[in-house]
Amino acid sequence: VPGILTAVSFKGQDGEVLGIIEDFKDITKRVEAEDAQLKAEQQFSIFMNNLPLGVFIKDENSKSVYLNKYMDHVYCNNDCQDKTPKEIFPDEYADRVIEEDRKVLNGDVLVVENQLPDKMRELKTYQTHKFRFRGDDSWQIGGVSIDISKRKKAEYKLKILSNAIQHSPACVIIPALDGKVEIVNPSFTQITGYLSEDIVGKDISILHSDSNSNNQFQDIISTIVAGKDWQGEFHNKKKNGEKYWELASISPVLNDHNEITHFVVISEDITTR
Repeated sequence: VPGILTAVSFKGQDGEVLGIIEDFKDITKRVEAEDAQLKAEQQFSIFMNNLPLGVFIKDENSKSVYLNKYMDHVYCNNDCQDKTPKEIFPDEYADRVIEEDRKVLNGDVLVVENQLPDKMRELKTYQTHKFRFRGDDSWQIGGVSIDISKRKKAEYKLKILSNAIQHSPACVIIPALDGKVEIVNPSFTQITGYLSEDIVGKDISILHSDSNSNNQFQDIISTIVAGKDWQGEFHNKKKNGEKYWELASISPVLNDHNEITHFVVISEDITTR
């Protein structure tokens, strides 16, 4: 049993030791509480240091009070503790971070997307959530920072692709695998007369001129589902009922799990050839 033993001697009139008074205090509950707290702190530290994102706490001078392992490893060689932004980043980035911290200390809650250099001076884009909370005797800044560099690069590529589709002289249609149209470009409208709102959400078969076109399209879908491209000619119908011939190239679109979810049709009107 854990405890605290206190012993006090008592003496006679001539100073001789007559005996010892002992007191034993059971501190089992206190030890168990301390052990539980230590275990909780260790579990919390393991949890924080295994998060795939940065967690930080700063004081009123923007000096780092706490950084989890991810945050410390990204910006420093595990020595960012007790450093200010000026000691971690080049001035142009440090000044921006300090200005954000000032706003947070004034009561703002910030969610920002900014580029910051890591310890190798490679620029990465982070989404950072900053807020203030009361420490022992002053305000402190808490925050969570997530690396969104890959997402931003993907968004940039998607924007380029979208612009290419929108400005392409070829007709572009992107339906889901069930045939429901989701995206068309302006050239589609110029060729068929259908506006985006006329066709989006409708089945692509609305363009087919007859039952033979429908049968041909089902054969094409089988090719697409097999993961193959298809090229050939279609006899389609415009919004005004006029029929036309188009040369089309159709390819499957895969998601991150290599599952075919859509297909893209790129075509041109060859009626006058």
